[in-house]
Amino acid sequence: MPNKIERLVKEIVAEVCNTNSSKSYCRVSAKKISNKHNFKLDLPIDTISLYDIFASVEDRFYLNIKEAVAKKITTVDDLIECVECQY
Repeated sequence: MPNKIERLVKEIVAEVCNTNSSKSYCRVSAKKISNKHNFKLDLPIDTISLYDIFASVEDRFYLNIKEAVAKKITTVDDLIECVECQY
């Protein structure tokens, strides 16, 4: 069972995916997002959408993801760990 941080991060990822994708077949459910999903390979995420996700996570959890750290985040799990380390 996902913890609160994991659930909220996945909800943010799904929201950004669904907001930034004009293709109805690209709709993503937070429940179907795996921690192992790679943002660029497994999800309909481009670089701008990824930074939208980071900004939303920063706003939701009142934290700052440094640029050097952001460059290393490639999976949903990486982002969850980043939040858990700062939250």
